[in-house]
Amino acid sequence: MYREILGLSQKQMSEHLNLTQSTISKIENGTTLGNGFVKYLKFLVKHNLDINDYFRDHEK
Repeated sequence: MYREILGLSQKQMSEHLNLTQSTISKIENGTTLGNGFVKYLKFLVKHNLDINDYFRDHEK
């Protein structure tokens, strides 16, 4: 997971993004989209992670 590259747990990521830990889990499992998903991706970009890799990793 990309948050792990940053050394963050789901709980820490949820606190940074003001989302629930459950939402972080759903985003990482590819089962939810919406505002939380956008916040998650913006956070990755802000920390210089390539979101193209995120989409390649979540292709079906």
